[in-house]
Amino acid sequence: NASGQIEGSLDALKEGLLLPAALCFETSDRFDVSSCIKENTESLFGLHASLSLANETLEKISNHLSGTNQPIHIHVAESQEDEDDSLRQYSKRVVHRFNDYSLLRKNSILAHCVHIDDSEAKIIADKQCFIALNPTSNMNNAVGTFNYSLFKKHHIGLLVGTDGLGSNIAKAWQNLYYAGKQSMRQPDGIPLGDMLNHITKSYEYYSNVMKRPVGQIKAGYMSDFVILDYTPPTPLNKDNVFGHVFYGVFDRFRPESVFVSGEQLINHYAPTFQRKNYQKQVINLWNRIGGIL
Repeated sequence: NASGQIEGSLDALKEGLLLPAALCFETSDRFDVSSCIKENTESLFGLHASLSLANETLEKISNHLSGTNQPIHIHVAESQEDEDDSLRQYSKRVVHRFNDYSLLRKNSILAHCVHIDDSEAKIIADKQCFIALNPTSNMNNAVGTFNYSLFKKHHIGLLVGTDGLGSNIAKAWQNLYYAGKQSMRQPDGIPLGDMLNHITKSYEYYSNVMKRPVGQIKAGYMSDFVILDYTPPTPLNKDNVFGHVFYGVFDRFRPESVFVSGEQLINHYAPTFQRKNYQKQVINLWNRIGGIL
């Protein structure tokens, strides 16, 4: 959450969500830092980006996290300006700066990383952090293309996100695949097996951080799954099933049924629960930020 409402915001989000989620508040010098620290008691500790965090703020957060294993979630080198600002003000690159404050903990999420260099990638790998790529948002903001070859060289775990630009994660995985090939300038640069591995690792990441095993249909795992109506245009078998998922299902990802912890929440595209109507609040917010109806 990166809104101006800090204290109590994550509880409000949890109340509205139907699936347990890893939540954090985006700490920055734009807000009251003490309130941000107080709110970040969930699975991750949220920060905005280097250019909005003074050394005093990083030191305060580092002291707060000392003795804990809480990973961070932060935007890193989304644009070249983030690296330029860090070099100009602190004479070091972004990842080196965070590392100096002992903030790069195991399972931390570093979003974007479009403009990191080899030395930064090595630190990320050594600290067992994950990079969350946001290819659709990066293209929308024209900040550049991430260096997939660099991430693969250092065996960095990759996740995918939207950075608020929509909510279609299936489409984001596809865009990662195509944008990654473009960055390598090789049409065969990313094997489909790599994508399957990244997606599998994302389930493992959630399972580890949330202590809630998902991603497999077997004993000991949560019964979270979707059912999709898909007619294969070509024969489907165990050897090509992921190709059908990635090129076919992901291209029009619309679950017919959704189950969370064994409870059916969507049945034949319709919710099985009573939905609250927030239209009045939406209109009030839209008017407050200067929207035109």
